[in-house]
Amino acid sequence: AGAQLGIIGILYAYTIGEAVTLLLLLPRMLKLMEMRFDQSILKEALRFGSPLVIGSLSGMLLNTSDRYLLSIIKDSENVALYDLGYRIAGFLNMVLILPFNLALPPIASKKYMEPGDKRYFSKIMTYLSFVLVWGGLTLSIFSHELLSTFALNESYWPAASVVPFLVLSYIFIGMRYVAVLGLFLTKSTKHVAILVISATIVSILLNLMLIPQLGYLGAGVSSTASFFF
Repeated sequence: AGAQLGIIGILYAYTIGEAVTLLLLLPRMLKLMEMRFDQSILKEALRFGSPLVIGSLSGMLLNTSDRYLLSIIKDSENVALYDLGYRIAGFLNMVLILPFNLALPPIASKKYMEPGDKRYFSKIMTYLSFVLVWGGLTLSIFSHELLSTFALNESYWPAASVVPFLVLSYIFIGMRYVAVLGLFLTKSTKHVAILVISATIVSILLNLMLIPQLGYLGAGVSSTASFFF
């Protein structure tokens, strides 16, 4: 902000932040790394990971296409309101979903094929859904107060109307992490890619249908529907 670089300054800040993180982690990573080539592991990694690369690219499109379509069909004001609503809803992702998703895979891999594993995973889905729904409800109720705190300009406050839709999207995202767990454990990653690509297509079609009439609210409804799908 002090250098008056505007948006470019934000990009510089992100880049410098990631570079510092890499430099701090690199010495520890190098100590744990060992140079070795195993063809059998490479084949297994390619078979497991190739569909996920396609799915990740499609997932990027799923998460960003709504902004681009908003800017093309509507205007930058709709993009700003929508993105601000996304940031408020993102508290749920930052506080609950991301930490859960980081902890889940190693725990699940240890529990998989153990006695009672199916009940264990079903209970995870139950308790996670309970926490996410109540956390999301609280965030939705107080979204206007949060917006008025972080955005002093009243022209941004209408973004509170899209927050409940985006909170519901994040709830479905959190539930999805558990729902697709079996596909990862059984190495059926091609089905994960198919699901993400299908959801991306649904999202783009719904955005094209809803944004012209509803603006950023249409993008919020589209996001909820596609992640539910």
